Amino acid sequence: MFNNSKGSSMLESLLAVTILFFLAGILLPKFSELKSEIEMQKIQTHASEVAFNGARMVRDYGDTSGLFEIENLTFHWEYINDEICVTYYYKKEWHNVCIG
Repeated sequence: MFNNSKGSSMLESLLAVTILFFLAGILLPKFSELKSEIEMQKIQTHASEVAFNGARMVRDYGDTSGLFEIENLTFHWEYINDEICVTYYYKKEWHNVCIG
């Protein structure tokens, strides 16, 4: 009943479309979540890179603070009490990473 030229029925076609929509509904939000997580890890890696470069600036030039801009984000680093702290503003929140 209701077979098309390839021999599959309307019911089979509807079932296939329903399964595709179901899978898309599950997978698309997961991909978005994964993309956000990867983006945050990338920003944290940049902050670590800034801390490393800040430590080099302390060692080589005696500087105790500075700014780096990476991918339109400004990272402020500061050397206080044998710690390098990096502060940056991302997704409407201030983040702080200290290494010491």
